[in-house]
Amino acid sequence: RSSLPPQTEVTPISYSPLAFRYQLLLPEAQPVRFFLFYFPGWTARIDDVPAPVYPEQASGLLLVDVPSGEHRLEIAYRLPPYRWAALVLTFCSIVILFVMSRRGKSAIQYIRDDVQTTPQAQSALIFLLLLIGLKLGLRDQLPGWMRFQSPAGTVLAAQQQTDIVFGDTIRLLGFDAPDRVYRPGQRMHVRLYWQALRPLETDFTTFVHLDSLPPIETRATSDNEAPGDAQAQIDIPTHTWTPDTYVRDEHRFSLPPDMPPQIYQVRVGLYNPKSGERLSPSVENGDVIATVYIVGDPPESPSVRAQRTKIGDSIELRGYGFAGKTATEITCSAANMDECLPPVTLYWRTDKPIAENLTVLLHLIGPDGALYGQGDGPPLGGRYSTSLWLPNQTIADSHILQTETTLPPGEYHLLAGLYHPENGERLPAMGKDGLLPQGAVPLTGLHLIIVE
Repeated sequence: RSSLPPQTEVTPISYSPLAFRYQLLLPEAQPVRFFLFYFPGWTARIDDVPAPVYPEQASGLLLVDVPSGEHRLEIAYRLPPYRWAALVLTFCSIVILFVMSRRGKSAIQYIRDDVQTTPQAQSALIFLLLLIGLKLGLRDQLPGWMRFQSPAGTVLAAQQQTDIVFGDTIRLLGFDAPDRVYRPGQRMHVRLYWQALRPLETDFTTFVHLDSLPPIETRATSDNEAPGDAQAQIDIPTHTWTPDTYVRDEHRFSLPPDMPPQIYQVRVGLYNPKSGERLSPSVENGDVIATVYIVGDPPESPSVRAQRTKIGDSIELRGYGFAGKTATEITCSAANMDECLPPVTLYWRTDKPIAENLTVLLHLIGPDGALYGQGDGPPLGGRYSTSLWLPNQTIADSHILQTETTLPPGEYHLLAGLYHPENGERLPAMGKDGLLPQGAVPLTGLHLIIVE
């Protein structure tokens, strides 16, 4: 489709493994290229009149010269005479081998008497040749024979079966999403299986989004204006969909190289490209079909490396720092704390799955030992709860400190930890010298100086 002029209209009529039919409207005569390698046996008919086919010199793909105007084009594969002759020869060879085996000698023994074959080997050879003959003679010529036929409303080939209706007009029958863990910059491939519930007049655009957990932020997208397979140059606009067939919709896209490592929802759907209005799924969050992990090193390294600091039985605090800063000491006046004090980033890692959702503790302690600020909250603002953490992945978790309005001058220090949100009970924390008081890890090396 991409090789044709923008004014060209292409409407698919029917598909089968060895035959394709299209309705074409061309503004001018030109060769039409198909994503098929030319091979003797491919034929073309334009308005039921035979037309020559030939290979493109650069790629070897099949070309057909189509005149301007509206035409019906059919591409089909038919066995040339020499292929029929080869099939007949194969069949005769099978018969000869069978006769030889019945007389007590295999074909190989007629050539080399010193080679001994067992009756099992003879039977296996005959069975193999029969399979080859059946494939060439019957299966390749009968598109519906020895192939899966999905029952109505299902797709047997789909990895995951679904039954989600969008806008009371289109059903998502299933999807393929082979991988669950990706790295930033990697290619992602999602295959969707759609079915129209009734004839459609609107050409909807299909999409696949990678969204963070609430609060939702879309970090990667793939939109198909014409569903189908752009790589294979197959466009199947929704106005051509029929209720008795399903459409395979391919989405291939690259993840941003700076995508934060965390868990994401795979959200799919359709929208009207003219109005931007989405078709609503039949169930709440029904457009979320899967979750995937993006793994990799955080975009920033910790300013301070923690030494053998463990919280609970599996979580390690590997480092910390002021977000976006390499400095480990910040000097602020009490009057401009909001503009001066950056968020604090904690770098977590677990060596096994965590069964519960924990809350991060972050306290600002003044020179008199009193509490003057807090940044408690779930990791990543709730976007990556501890029960979802992937083992052996470093998680950069930033928290904003909310401080008292009046801060006495002096040097302040920070404490971090984890606790159960339902009762406030803190997990025990171990430092290099043993158990730490009150489950709080001193962020040694980070300094906040308050001046008048």
